[in-house]
Amino acid sequence: MDDLRLKGNAAFKAGDYGEAAACYTEALNQLSSQPTHAALLLCNRSAAYYKQGLPQRALDDAEHSVALDGLN
Repeated sequence: MDDLRLKGNAAFKAGDYGEAAACYTEALNQLSSQPTHAALLLCNRSAAYYKQGLPQRALDDAEHSVALDGLN
C-alpha cells in the first residue's frame, strides 16, 4: 500500500493526476480495514480528482475521508 501511495504522490507532483488517482485507487483496493490509511488515500485521490477537473468525485472522496477520520 505504501509503495502505491508513494507512486501516486510522485505522479501528483509530476502533474500526472490521472496516474496519481489510479495509484491511490489501487492502494485503496488493497487495504483490508485500516480507516486511517483509507482516509489519507481518499484525501490524496480527492486532490487528484480536483486537479483533473472532477469536482464531484473530489467532493465525494473528501467527505468519505472526513467520515472515516475527521481528525486528519
